[in-house]
Amino acid sequence: MPNLNWPCLGWALSMVVVAHVVEALSVGDAMKTRWPQLRQPRFAAPVWLLAIAGVYYALLLLVLGYRLMVSTARTEHVEAWSAAVGLLAVIMISNILWNALLLKLNRFKLAVYQSMGYTAVITALVTVLLSFDATAAALAAVYGFWSVYAAFWTHGIWQANTSSQA
Repeated sequence: MPNLNWPCLGWALSMVVVAHVVEALSVGDAMKTRWPQLRQPRFAAPVWLLAIAGVYYALLLLVLGYRLMVSTARTEHVEAWSAAVGLLAVIMISNILWNALLLKLNRFKLAVYQSMGYTAVITALVTVLLSFDATAAALAAVYGFWSVYAAFWTHGIWQANTSSQA
């Protein structure tokens, strides 16, 4: 087993913790209060699958953050590495925004548009990562497939709850 770069792992773990704390603060108790009130489309994923997707997302941020920090691309492929770091940051911010739009602000239509943009950003990240880290690109692509489903699911939530949105 290769040696871990502990400072890079600490940075990546901090990034995940901060993203999730900001997400929790932006949503508040809406997961307990608003989520049960939302009408779901017929094709809604069961809660256990949503939990798996959430854990995968957190682990993906950790793994990608770590791989980016230890990557030789920092010096060999500076533009691609910088783009990947920036896209990862956009993904984290966008995930926080989606949760706030859907759960706290009840802006379902905006959440649909945001979901489509989110999928585009993940696709861009996969494309950039392919230039220097195929493993990271593959891990991000798996999440990209989930994000395509999530965009359709968000649209279904919007359609099922249109009468409750001003």
